Amino acid sequence: MNLNNPFRPLSTKTKSAVSAIEDIITKDEGGRGMASLVVRGDLEEAAMIFARLKRNDNIRPHVLILSGFPCCVDHNPPTETDGPPGAVAIACAAVLMGYKATIVTDECNEEVFTAACADRESLGGLMLNAFLV
Repeated sequence: MNLNNPFRPLSTKTKSAVSAIEDIITKDEGGRGMASLVVRGDLEEAAMIFARLKRNDNIRPHVLILSGFPCCVDHNPPTETDGPPGAVAIACAAVLMGYKATIVTDECNEEVFTAACADRESLGGLMLNAFLV
């Protein structure tokens, strides 16, 4: 995608790459019944929205990332294993693109997300918030 013109259509090569990534990240490796939650094309649409956020000298868009669904309820903390690094990767990409980024998670996952964000403080614009449920 051309960030100077984010409304330009994606090339066939780029669409193919996004589709291949979507195939990988939507596999239900744990057999948890996630297939019904997958909407083909969501990754491409999310990337397009992300790239189209308006940036200027006075206002930086703020990206909110919600993660940390407590799916491993018999563990302490009950955090999923792929959520924290994925959320941090998205937040880092947002900050590097000039956006502010906030990761929001449940209080029970705060320690895991704090550790995942520990080496990212030098980026600036990355925040972590935990809320009570």
